Amino acid sequence: PSMPSARHAILAVEAGSQCVGLLVEAVSDIFTAEADTVQPVPDPASHATREFLKGVIPKGDRLVSFIDPSSLLPTNAIAA
Repeated sequence: PSMPSARHAILAVEAGSQCVGLLVEAVSDIFTAEADTVQPVPDPASHATREFLKGVIPKGDRLVSFIDPSSLLPTNAIAA
């Protein structure tokens, strides 16, 4: 775990029926994506990577990972 600094941010996300805050090192961009723009995770991605992603979103010349927030939390934290 890293120690919070002025560069860190708290990202508020919905996980299951709860809203939780995730401490992230930085936020480089915030954008809205329509559900139909989400593409499947590319085949070369590792199994571990696939467990955390819902898909990828094309943005310009790059792919942005669409993370499943509930996969980052312990199961009992989501059910609580």
